[in-house]
Amino acid sequence: MANYAIIRMEKFKISDVQGIQKHNQRQGKIKSNPDIDYERSHLNYDLLNREYLQYERRIKDEISERVKRKPRANSVVLSEFLVTASPEYMQSLTKDEQKRYFERSLDFIKERYGERNTLYAVVHQDEANPHMHVGVLPITEDGRLSAKDIYNRTELRQLQQDFPDELQRQGFEVERGKEGSKEKHLHPNEYKEKQDLEREIAFLEKNLEQKKNQLLAISGNVPEKNVSLKPKRKEIKTLVKPKLIGKPEIIEKETGNYVFSPKQLEKLENVVTAAVTIKRDYERLQSTDLVEENTKLHKELFQQRKENHKLTRENKELRSENMGLKRHISDLQREIGFLYQNTKEFLKERTESVRAFKNVFKDFIGDLRKKITGSEFERLYKRERAQECDRGMER
Repeated sequence: MANYAIIRMEKFKISDVQGIQKHNQRQGKIKSNPDIDYERSHLNYDLLNREYLQYERRIKDEISERVKRKPRANSVVLSEFLVTASPEYMQSLTKDEQKRYFERSLDFIKERYGERNTLYAVVHQDEANPHMHVGVLPITEDGRLSAKDIYNRTELRQLQQDFPDELQRQGFEVERGKEGSKEKHLHPNEYKEKQDLEREIAFLEKNLEQKKNQLLAISGNVPEKNVSLKPKRKEIKTLVKPKLIGKPEIIEKETGNYVFSPKQLEKLENVVTAAVTIKRDYERLQSTDLVEENTKLHKELFQQRKENHKLTRENKELRSENMGLKRHISDLQREIGFLYQNTKEFLKERTESVRAFKNVFKDFIGDLRKKITGSEFERLYKRERAQECDRGMER
């Protein structure tokens, strides 16, 4: 069996980053992914970071510092590479060889898309097939955020050839998947969904087979010929003509009886037997759990639809409230900016006024000291103080 080197890339917007971080760093248990063995999560590691990384903060800081133009709200801010190999080949490698496989793959990505652009390289050992998630910022050399320019069709096609070639030079016995093949490597989530669907189909097929066996058993309990339906030629009396077996051969006017041929009687017997079997099968199925299960499913579906309508209405209300809060925050920000600017100008004018007053007062004191001697100055000062004391006593 061929050993394929697997690398694929997926683009994410800023709204997706938080979920990517939680998945990569196993922050909380993910109920939608039953293939994760959390008892082995301590075996996971990051080749670039010793501690947990805040993806969104780091991405925003890098973009703010390195990107010239402010990106749009729906811009692609993260390109994540999934790196692994065919499960049989990956399981045949030792832990050290697996780590070297991921290290060489990381070197390849850093050299191709920029070491500074590479944010993390998380290796997951707690799932069925070991794999690595490598996060890369799509920032060009001229300071643009453009995943479209970096990962064009030619680049992605060449990547599928260059990656296995590089790993072969590093001593790994891997090759590229068949070019032009209809088979494709599935993303882990897609692969898990495929497995879930296959398991569900197998369960339904098994359940269907059981129901068929039950139906056959029920049919087997009905005797093929409980009562002989072949009476004598003149003993079948009907109120209407049967439509399933054709017209009777003879109609006796005196008694009103229909006389049928043996072939018609045999056909009639088969029709009656089938009708009895169908009726009993229907009654037996009505008494099984299928009817109750179907009723239960309809009730659950009704509740889910009701809950969905409720959540939709709440979501609409929250969006409206959010828009109102945003407008209020915007108004507060403008008001704060206005108050800040006025306060700043007032403090500036007050500081300049105090500084000017100090200078004028300093000059006044200097001139005053030059005009009078020290003793005269002291005498005037004492006289002024005495007058102030007299005025205070009069009050």
